[in-house]
Parts: sequence; C-alpha cells; structure tokens
Amino acid sequence: MQRVINFSGGKTSAYMTIHEYREGDLVVFCDTGREHPKTYKFINDFEAFEGISVTRIKYYNEDDPFKALLTRKKYKIVPNHVRNICSD
Repeated sequence: MQRVINFSGGKTSAYMTIHEYREGDLVVFCDTGREHPKTYKFINDFEAFEGISVTRIKYYNEDDPFKALLTRKKYKIVPNHVRNICSD
C-alpha cells in the first residue's frame, strides 16, 4: 500500500519525511502559490540532497490560486490554526 506524506517545506517536515520515508511513498507539497522563495529553494535542495521526489500540488483556477481557494471556500481572512483550508 502506498503511503502519502504531507511535506510542508519546512525543516521539521523534512526531518520527519527523511525518517519515515519508505520506497514507494508519495511525498506531497500543497503549494499556495505564495510561499517564500526560500521555501521553494529548500524543497528543491531537499529533493537533490535526499533523493526523495516531492510532488507539488497547486490549485489552478485563476491567476492567483490562493485567492481562488479563499473564494471557493467563502473565506475572507487569512487562514489560521483553527480552520486549515490550505491542506483541503
């Protein structure tokens, strides 16, 4: 059975992925389109250094995928820890 590992693009997520990854696992990064450039660099460096492929998933609907997601969810303020819409 293939497992899915949610990769946030941060150091803790990378650490957990390195220690839990097994051949055949699917590592997924949910891209809001508004990540810091260093986050994208970190993901690229992680793939190159660890040899683990990261599948990037992005919501495509408009020019600004993050705004489109907020509109679709009828959410008018920036997401927070109570309502995690980015990982839907």
